Amino acid sequence: MTKTGATPVAVEKVETEYGDQYKFKYDYTALAGAEFEFRAAEDFTTADGTTRAHKGDVVATGTTDAQGQIQTPELYLGKYTATEISAPTGFIMNPDPIAFDLKYAGQAVTVTATSLEAKNDFQQLDITLNKQEESISGWKDNLPEIKNVAANGQVFGLFTQGETTIGDTVIPSESLVATTTVKDGKAEFGAIQLPEGYYYVKELDAGEKHDLNTTMYGFHFHTTDNEKIKHIDLNDSKVINNKLHENELSFKKINEVATLVSGKGYSYAITGNAAGAIFELLDADKKVIQTITVGKDSIGSIKHLPVGTFYLRESKPSATNLVLSKETLKLVSTKDGVTVFDSKDKQIGETKADTKKPTIAFELTNELIKDTGELTKTDVSTGKRLQNTSIRILDENGKTVVSGRTDKNGVFSFGNLPAGKYSFQEYDAPKGYEISEALVPFEITKNGEIVKAVMTDKQTPKPGLPQTGNATSGWLIVIGMVLLLGVLAATVVIGGAKKKDGK
Repeated sequence: MTKTGATPVAVEKVETEYGDQYKFKYDYTALAGAEFEFRAAEDFTTADGTTRAHKGDVVATGTTDAQGQIQTPELYLGKYTATEISAPTGFIMNPDPIAFDLKYAGQAVTVTATSLEAKNDFQQLDITLNKQEESISGWKDNLPEIKNVAANGQVFGLFTQGETTIGDTVIPSESLVATTTVKDGKAEFGAIQLPEGYYYVKELDAGEKHDLNTTMYGFHFHTTDNEKIKHIDLNDSKVINNKLHENELSFKKINEVATLVSGKGYSYAITGNAAGAIFELLDADKKVIQTITVGKDSIGSIKHLPVGTFYLRESKPSATNLVLSKETLKLVSTKDGVTVFDSKDKQIGETKADTKKPTIAFELTNELIKDTGELTKTDVSTGKRLQNTSIRILDENGKTVVSGRTDKNGVFSFGNLPAGKYSFQEYDAPKGYEISEALVPFEITKNGEIVKAVMTDKQTPKPGLPQTGNATSGWLIVIGMVLLLGVLAATVVIGGAKKKDGK
């Protein structure tokens, strides 16, 4: 009898997306140490009537040598079975009897011989690992609500731990020898054959949404029995979890500020702190999942941002005199980082996942509410519009913002005024009109609108007889009466003189 067993005899190296993978090639070679017993398959009785063996009796035993062979002692002609009763550890014992028949070969043949072959397969391994992954069930208090579910799609690799020599090939330590994909919460290397030795399993691909688990789960394969499949549960059968990948993103918010240039209006600059501005983070379905308040350093931060597409919009500026931004930004979050696009799908910023120092991904600005103040100057009596009237605009502190004159339509206007309270003041009236002492207040509250106001002037009184009741007119009456009396007196004197002369 010749006994062979499946043993690794060569290695095939193939390229994979995870690097070189070594595949063991098995072939049947001589197997030493397999024990057999040979039984009679029928009763054996010689010509003299003596029963030499009964059916089922063990008539011989033997163990395969280095060449995998057993040679039995001489047996009576007839039917027998050879049954393996022990195999080297790691090899699967075949309990099925092998039938053979020793037949008469003729007078010239002293001993009849027959050859048998038997094969043993090597033990297979069933290596398993229980796998879960984090999943978001909702959002609460700016944080994702996490639950663990059965994982799917992750890829694990099986590696050598130490050099392994197969034939003339030396397989380096930490060489990939197999891969498997997680399905329904289980990673399984099933029905795999490995040479005895030390190995480990680690995750190669965690998928698009989860962080890679870098833990190595080692084991030692040493044959101790002849079971067909040896089960190895990694991590003591404890569940291994994949955490969701989360990104962080910071942005700077800057406000427009106005500086009064007396008599010339305002100059503007984007330098103002935006502490207190509020933003909303929306998921792909445009549902609000987070609110972000800009801090005292004028920085807004988004944390716990999982992989996916999100949107960012301002819900409240830091002050009421600012225009609420209508821009909605798109955030594309991946395991490599976050890319930011404006409403026209133009990239305006990004952050890398491997960045160690916090960086500002992009900047946003709030403009001040600005409006135009317009004054129409008219005659109080006729409604006639008055041109060339000198007007100035005062701020709420009484400082001059700008000065000018009404146009041919009696209108004076000035734009680009930031939100606030103002007044129109006349400081030079048209010819024939009195200067109006009253200030005309107006307020800028909305962006891009014109606030209109009207100011009236009275005509300057023309010279003429005074009117009763006026103090100055009273004196004029007295003077007039004196003059009238003087004229009358003179008339009397002149008349008297003429009478004398007539005598």
